[in-house]
Amino acid sequence: MTTPTFADAPARGSTLAPPRERPRLLRPRAMLITGVSAGLAHHLGWRVSVVRWLFVLTSLLWGAGVLLYLWLWAFVPLADASDSDSDASGAAPTRRAPAAWMLTALAVLALAITLISVWTPRGEVFSVSALARAAGGVVVVTGLALAAGLWATLLDGRDPARGPRHATAVRAVLTGVLVVLAVVVV
Repeated sequence: MTTPTFADAPARGSTLAPPRERPRLLRPRAMLITGVSAGLAHHLGWRVSVVRWLFVLTSLLWGAGVLLYLWLWAFVPLADASDSDSDASGAAPTRRAPAAWMLTALAVLALAITLISVWTPRGEVFSVSALARAAGGVVVVTGLALAAGLWATLLDGRDPARGPRHATAVRAVLTGVLVVLAVVVV
């Protein structure tokens, strides 16, 4: 006596659809910032907003979402410029969000928070806790300024919607931020 298998089951009345082939995991050339969420959503057949929320929620798990996002950004290739699914024309990717300016705004905000946190009224002694806050602020502001400058130079430099003038403006603002930071530290 043989045991019936899944393959022997009758197909009539079955509500399962035949499996469809998934599209390749590629980042689109027309993207919001990096195209990771849009590419993953297209590959899985999900809405982009669901994928973005999942990245945010998994980021609360000790940064797992951030690490996965960065890993996908590094290793998932861009779609071909000649691909019919691509919305962008030309070889360079285009970004809808000004990521370099967002990082610059965060650097300015971090500088303001650092200035407020280390400010001591007259007559007060500069404490060790204020020194620790200043050191943390220096690290955060410098990291954000570095990220914004690199983004403007390396990624937005090839973007046809931005270009060298954009990178120069971002670097000029960041230079001012770092000069103010240096004056505060000294």
